[in-house]
Amino acid sequence: MSKTSEFGKGLTYCLGLFLCHEAQNQRDELMIQDLKDKNKDIFSFLKDRSMWFSGATDHLYDIQIESCPIKVRKRLQKFNDKCFSFRGLGAKSTSKDVEWALEEAKTLLYLIDKANNVPVAKADYS
Repeated sequence: MSKTSEFGKGLTYCLGLFLCHEAQNQRDELMIQDLKDKNKDIFSFLKDRSMWFSGATDHLYDIQIESCPIKVRKRLQKFNDKCFSFRGLGAKSTSKDVEWALEEAKTLLYLIDKANNVPVAKADYS
């Protein structure tokens, strides 16, 4: 088995890499607000917004869903399917979609720990 992969392989590792793209989303949100404040056209920027999901979901190609706790598997599959639906030509993701994906990834990591009997507590600031 290879120890490297273009976008990573694993369960929690791939979810973590997906979440690493959150900073890009935050920059996008600031840029959108800045363009709105300057009364500039944001259509072309919003049109390319699916790039965030393209980059983030690259890390979900080799996610090992079958290795996750059974209680979480269906939810993880739904997350994976929904994230892939936001990528590609013609795909449109909204701020709400991005927020959902980020929060769901964090929740999945929490649920995986909980299912594996790891003491876990939700963060007040995340």
